Order: sequence, then structure tokens, then C-alpha cells
Amino acid sequence: MKKGKKLILGTTTKKDQYKYVGTNLPPRTYNYLTLYILAYKIAKSNLFKKLIDDWMEQNVQDGNTELELIHLIIERVNYEYSQLPDKSKLNLDKFKKSIQLELMNKGLKLKQVTKILENIKE
Repeated sequence: MKKGKKLILGTTTKKDQYKYVGTNLPPRTYNYLTLYILAYKIAKSNLFKKLIDDWMEQNVQDGNTELELIHLIIERVNYEYSQLPDKSKLNLDKFKKSIQLELMNKGLKLKQVTKILENIKE
């Protein structure tokens, strides 16, 4: 759609500092979603943001804070390292580098990645 052209049935926005999250939906779900956003003239992104914000709030209330989630990741990473056959210092460095790249590619903040890497145990 060309810039400046007004949409009749929907809205679009471009927001700085936002990250794109994409997913595939089954046709029935996608169709209902499309009907809903057109009927209520809301953007998909606004609907998803509200749903995810509500979900995050509930998770934090249930004890899934950022620190708890980082702790769970640390446990998983340490378990994966413990399963490696050769646990030499060289392999630990390679393992940490691999984990660092994976976490950064997933979009975690450097502070979060550093905390996880600092807690990988030999």
C-alpha cells in the first residue's frame, strides 16, 4: 500500500523500537482474526500487544518474573553442558560462544545474555 493512502477498513502503524514477531496460523484462526479486526477496526498488532501484555502480567503474578525465566534458562544451559562428552576448558569456551550467539540471535539483551553466560558451570 502506498504511503499516504488512507485505509478504509483498517489501520497501520510503523513504530520505532518495536520488534517483529511473526507466526503461522491455521486458516480458520486467521480468518476469524481477520473478521474480528475488520469488524472492530483495530490493528492486529494492537490486538496481539494487548493479549500478550495481559498474558505477561498473569505470568509475572504466577512467579515467572524476568529473573525466574533467566534462572530457568541457566538451568537448561547447564544441563546441556553437563551432557557433553568432553568438558574441557576449550569446549566450555566454545559452548559459551555458541550459547551467546544463539541468545543474541533470539533477541535477548546483552545484560541478560551476560548473566546467563556468567552462570554456566564447569
